[in-house]
Amino acid sequence: MFFEVVTLADDIKNQMDGNCYALLTTPAAYAPNGLTAGAFGPFRYYKDGVNPPLAKKTQYTYLPNSRINIANLPTTNDLTLGDNGAATSFRYAVIRAIVKYFAQWNGAFPEGDLIPTGRILIPGADVADIADEIVPSGTTNNKVANELLERGWTRIDYLGRNWTLEGDNTLPPGACLVESNRKPGRVYFKPSLDRDEVRGEEDYTLAMNNEEERWAQKVFGAYINSATRMNALRVTYRTPAAP
Repeated sequence: MFFEVVTLADDIKNQMDGNCYALLTTPAAYAPNGLTAGAFGPFRYYKDGVNPPLAKKTQYTYLPNSRINIANLPTTNDLTLGDNGAATSFRYAVIRAIVKYFAQWNGAFPEGDLIPTGRILIPGADVADIADEIVPSGTTNNKVANELLERGWTRIDYLGRNWTLEGDNTLPPGACLVESNRKPGRVYFKPSLDRDEVRGEEDYTLAMNNEEERWAQKVFGAYINSATRMNALRVTYRTPAAP
């Protein structure tokens, strides 16, 4: 006899991840009263000269000190490569864009620099495409190319950092997410409202069939502060297909 074990905890985790992903990827937009929603979108800096100004300082993405030249700061955390096409794939240009984005934040925060951990979440259908940039024949005389051919595409050394390319089959093809040393949002829980109920032996029909019914409830909330949006980064490397 074969048995299938249904794990409610995994199902709940998927639902929580889905809610957090929806919060993260809702397009961010600015109105006169501040940020409307989401993490990815244009940045606003205090005294950036854009009209109308936001109602409160706390509604800006970043409040630079007097020595920060905002012309050096990134304008968005939703990057699109300039040479994208309908068939372009994940490539080294993505990593160069990532390095530039984080370099633009160097020295901006008193608590320390915002840096990439090296972990890049890539749609499973695209994750191995970086190997297309290397031709596996002849002598490459190129450390990056040799490492890609010898060690595979899951870990590569490029521009002074070791990058882990992690396939994620929940992401839409054509864009990747980059993990940094600080998170863009927070999740909080309410354990006193969690419930886990099992029904079986007290129900004649279920007991006769050696079955049980089970349901669980997990209460949580998530939010993204407008001042932590820059901790998230998305890079689009392919032009989306027309609907």
